[in-house]
Amino acid sequence: GGPQESAGRVLDAPDPPKGKDRDVNLRQLRLAARAREDFSLQDLRSMFRLLDEDGSRDLTPAEVKKGLTLLGFEAAEDPVALTRLLGDMDEDKTGKVVENEFLGYFANLTRKELAANLSRHQLNHTYVRAVQVP
Repeated sequence: GGPQESAGRVLDAPDPPKGKDRDVNLRQLRLAARAREDFSLQDLRSMFRLLDEDGSRDLTPAEVKKGLTLLGFEAAEDPVALTRLLGDMDEDKTGKVVENEFLGYFANLTRKELAANLSRHQLNHTYVRAVQVP
């Protein structure tokens, strides 16, 4: 089974809820995710589908930012930190994150590790900026 097989499973996924249902599901998912230290595969799959607002089966940087912010990771507001984190997630460097990349990145990550990754990206950016300013 190669990428074709996994892509087929993603294409068979049910359409995500729209409008109010989507907002309710995102709130429930946020509460569940904040109560846990790690990310469950089921929650990650649900989150991916809820964040994929346009139904494209991949996440844009804006969709990833929205998800991270909803989960309480305010550092995702920093465009440089977000870009670097997306670079970590986006294995095929398409500029978008497909479900397998999303699941693969978060599956073995705790909330603390994600926060540390974002902070590291933020700090590196701040340090570089501070060094470059005369």
